Amino acid sequence: MPKLKPFTLKQLTLTAMAAAVAVVAEVFEVPFPPPFAFLKLNLADVPAILAAMTVSPLSGFLVVVLRCLIHMFRTTTIFVGETVNIVIGFGMVYGFCFVKYKRKGGERHYALAAVAGTVCTILFGYAANICFFPMYAAMFSMNIGSFTDYLINTITAMNAVRGAITFAFTALLIPAVKPLKRMLS
Repeated sequence: MPKLKPFTLKQLTLTAMAAAVAVVAEVFEVPFPPPFAFLKLNLADVPAILAAMTVSPLSGFLVVVLRCLIHMFRTTTIFVGETVNIVIGFGMVYGFCFVKYKRKGGERHYALAAVAGTVCTILFGYAANICFFPMYAAMFSMNIGSFTDYLINTITAMNAVRGAITFAFTALLIPAVKPLKRMLS
């Protein structure tokens, strides 16, 4: 990973713009069918990955945190969902950036970095849900059956779909952000 340096005004502005786009993207969510309607799929991670690609990994992490903090004002999960989203978003950005910046191959290694980001999304999501979901289920008296089956069949599958969709949309937007990368150089 690259050495962290202070943000320039351009980098800070791009990070703030990416966070704003992520907040708007999070409004357009698709819920899963009952009994898992509290799980929602959206494209709010795309701006975080783009910020990590164009500015720095720290920028991607900041976009995830800012998006989740702003979303806390309109949540129904008593902040549990946003906390888990921060952990999952960190996993996605970390996995992607670890491979992308380690390989230094530009867009050639995008597919490998996307797979690493998706795998980290699944692993971080699994760990976060082991920690937080039993408390959430108890607060709302949810009957989910076997917790292990729920984690493996629902959360893992949902995070795999989330990663695949996020990185597919990000791949479509790479040509649009290349000028931003050149502008920052």
